[in-house]
Amino acid sequence: MDSRQRLVVGLGEALFDCFENRQIAGGAPLNVAFHANQLLKSTDGSGAIASRVGDDALGRRLVQEIRSKGMATEWLQKDADRPTGTVQVDVTAGSDATYRISENVAWDQLEFTPQWKDLAARCDAVVFGTLAQRSETSRRAIHDFLHHASGAIRLFDVNLRADLYSESVVKESLRLATALKVNRQELQTLHDMFGSGNSKDQPDSGRSFAQELKEEFDLDWIALTSGKEGTKLLTETTWIDGDSPEVPFDKEADSVGAGDACCAALIVGRLLEWSPEELVRAANFAGASVASRQGATAPINVAALIEFTLGNQ
Repeated sequence: MDSRQRLVVGLGEALFDCFENRQIAGGAPLNVAFHANQLLKSTDGSGAIASRVGDDALGRRLVQEIRSKGMATEWLQKDADRPTGTVQVDVTAGSDATYRISENVAWDQLEFTPQWKDLAARCDAVVFGTLAQRSETSRRAIHDFLHHASGAIRLFDVNLRADLYSESVVKESLRLATALKVNRQELQTLHDMFGSGNSKDQPDSGRSFAQELKEEFDLDWIALTSGKEGTKLLTETTWIDGDSPEVPFDKEADSVGAGDACCAALIVGRLLEWSPEELVRAANFAGASVASRQGATAPINVAALIEFTLGNQ
């Protein structure tokens, strides 16, 4: 890793994932920012969260937890009228997590402030999804941020949740993005929205349709995640597969945040100019590491990730 500092921003929701017996700071943008922060720490780079919390006990706790993870909180806005966001998470053995997301919360009122304008202009990468765009106010702030982050990687991590998105939001997000991360189920939904007769294969593989998306929206690359099957990366016209690590699973492991860790590794690897094959290995290692532990911000063994990704280079 070289010494140039880099800054990765998670833009959107910051909240608490509420399980049956615990509350854990989360939200996809926060998770990505946390993992990018730990992966970049040795280079003096950082991950930062741009979001909004309530002026309440949960909001103060969230700010403190973010600080305790070694991350800046200066781009966390405070809302005097709306509560900090929460999500009820149901993790059933052998299945993916399901989510019940609270409404009319602080991150539904994001503001594009002068501080955010400065952050957008100097960040190297920004990750955003659809959930924080469910309100017009936050959607406008996110779009303003992306327009001012013209020199950054702008990764659209689709993260479709229930009915909290629309075709128009997805389409505009694709237009504002330079890269896309999507899972197989989300790719099917995008196929239903935008697929043409040219994408002959069904999105069980999705390759021709992903190529259509890449060309139509002028994306630099697309990452397709497939859980235990790992990540595939489309760059130019080539699909890249990579090795997945063998990791021991904790008894109380859950799948929450695995895709966010994968996302962070992809971005950090791009900023560090790793090859496509190395990007996929890094994404697979990060995703598997978090999936094997409890919680979305489980620490990643960065030295082991580097060894798995780069070997003896």
